[in-house]
Order: sequence, then C-alpha cells, then structure tokens
Amino acid sequence: MSEEQYKRDEAAYKENCQFARGLNTQIMQIPAWAITVTGGLWFAAMFREVEEAARVVLFGFAAFADFMLIRVIYRLRDVFESYLEKIKAFNPSAFATGNPQTPHIGSGRLTMVTTFAWILRAAGLVSTLGFLHALIGLLT
Repeated sequence: MSEEQYKRDEAAYKENCQFARGLNTQIMQIPAWAITVTGGLWFAAMFREVEEAARVVLFGFAAFADFMLIRVIYRLRDVFESYLEKIKAFNPSAFATGNPQTPHIGSGRLTMVTTFAWILRAAGLVSTLGFLHALIGLLT
C-alpha cells in the first residue's frame, strides 16, 4: 500500500470513529427522549381539567412516539454497525468486539438496543391502553 493510500485510509478510519461515537451518543439518548416525551404527555393527560378528546390525542401521540422510537433506535444501530464494520476492516486484530470470553449476562451485539426496544414497547402499550380508555370515555 502506498503512503498516500495509507494516509487516506487512516483519515477515513478517524472520521469513521468520530461518526460512530456520535451515533453511539444518539443511540444512548433515545431512552431519555422517550422518557421526556412519554412522561410529559402522560403527566399532561392526567390533569382533571383536560378534556377527554385531548387525552385521546395525548395518549395516542405518546404511543405513536414510543413505537416510532423503536424504529429509530434500530435504524441508528444499523448505521452504527456499518461504521463498526469499516473500523474493524482497518485493523481487525485491534478491534474490540464487545463480546467478552466470559460474559456476566447474555451478550449479543444488540442486547442493549433490544432492551431499550422492549421498554419502549411496554411504554407504548401503556400509552395505547390510556388512549383506548380515553377513547371509550369520549364515546360514552
């Protein structure tokens, strides 16, 4: 490999690492976004003064947001994975896979994202139940 090609590959490697760090930060922020949006909407929906129609909208949007954030977190993880592949290709022997030889809990490359997704599904389900309860209250 020529010196020029190596410098280009090294620059691409560094850029890929920086972008991967940014994606990892975004992935880690999704639960906070979900807590903020869902919690805020649930809090607003629980006021006695709120009309039933508004509760339908608030709970409905909370459910929609939670279910869409599941898609977002998996998409970000897919993009993140593509950067990890390029980073690994630059120097495979120095690449940390994240899979220890003796893991303390079940390990896998999507364990954290899948855990976040299940929590978002649970919140989405609770929001859906609130939506249905408010809708029934509105219709009766």
